[in-house]
Amino acid sequence: MKNLLEKIKDILYDGIDYILMIGIAVAIALTINWKLDGLFAISTIDELQAQSLETVEESTEDEEAVDNEEVASDEEKETEEASNDEDGDKPVASQEKSEEKEEENKEEDKEEDVEVAQETGTQESDKSNETVTINIPAGSLPPDIGNILTSEGLVESKDAFLKKVKETGTEKKLRYGEFEISRNSSIDDIINILAR
Repeated sequence: MKNLLEKIKDILYDGIDYILMIGIAVAIALTINWKLDGLFAISTIDELQAQSLETVEESTEDEEAVDNEEVASDEEKETEEASNDEDGDKPVASQEKSEEKEEENKEEDKEEDVEVAQETGTQESDKSNETVTINIPAGSLPPDIGNILTSEGLVESKDAFLKKVKETGTEKKLRYGEFEISRNSSIDDIINILAR
């Protein structure tokens, strides 16, 4: 019996060392995973960009479908008018009324187009004067900063930003923190703001 108790003690003492080593290895693995998760968050940014592009494409397709329907209905009206003109079924007065309605519709369409253009111009000018607040996390490398600027719409491509950073030699001068940047800022202006 004493011999059995001695063997159980030896197994526990030897096993404790292995259990501690495994626990420490698991803790280290979890810590590394937690820290690396920030580096691999770029995939979520790419997914968001892909989703926004899909939304834009869908809305463009919807607009094209509506335009095609309008063109088709206009063509049908013209075909009906042409057949009525050939048959002579329509009196001259009703033909004049339909022509007047067409002219009114065209004028209304032009007015709507002008209003949309004015609204779009106002929105674009508002966007160009708009200031965006971005947050650059500590330890961010230039590619990470390029991704943030691209996702906020401040630069058109990450590659153009990285090329300019290399040209100006400011790779190691870019700071982290919260910055307010105007939407119409050039890449040089943005680099100067981030490197102050």
